[in-house]
Amino acid sequence: MKRIVLTVLVMMLGMAEPVQADEFKPYAGAAAGVANLEVVLNNVAVNGNAVGGYAMAGFDYGDYLGAEFRLGTTGNASVTSAGVSYDLSAEWLIAYLAKFQYPVTDHFKAALLLGGTTFKLTTRINTPGFFFTTTGTAKHSMTQTDASIGLAFEYVMDDEWKLGVDATSYSGSLTTVTANFARFF
Repeated sequence: MKRIVLTVLVMMLGMAEPVQADEFKPYAGAAAGVANLEVVLNNVAVNGNAVGGYAMAGFDYGDYLGAEFRLGTTGNASVTSAGVSYDLSAEWLIAYLAKFQYPVTDHFKAALLLGGTTFKLTTRINTPGFFFTTTGTAKHSMTQTDASIGLAFEYVMDDEWKLGVDATSYSGSLTTVTANFARFF
């Protein structure tokens, strides 16, 4: 049995083609867009939208596979619920995503993004006081790691640049819709 497995492995390795330099395309870029932040405090769901962005680095391997690493942050989303003011923000996020791509045309790709994300979500709770003054501020932070899923569309302009849009849910607490650009190396 061992000989059969070894023979099959040798045959598979002998048939494998070497990696072509043009199949592996590393890139780096940036993205900006809208982030929807949600937190549940004392059985009350609070969510709001903020401006966010990230730097990204990754690679495309051939037409169908790729990987991407993202490092980002968001601004504050100010929300008032039941007379209490909340400021929500993702202080930082780190995402590591696999890209399963489908080339629709020579220049246009659709991709499914799957992976994980670690981020720090901060909530500032401002309780109202007399004559609209703030009587106190409480800060609640949590670091969360969760699965991520997204859908992306990319337009490759030439061999150096690509533009894209994507919608990614990093967990139930953080969802982004962004526009991005990247340069191939």
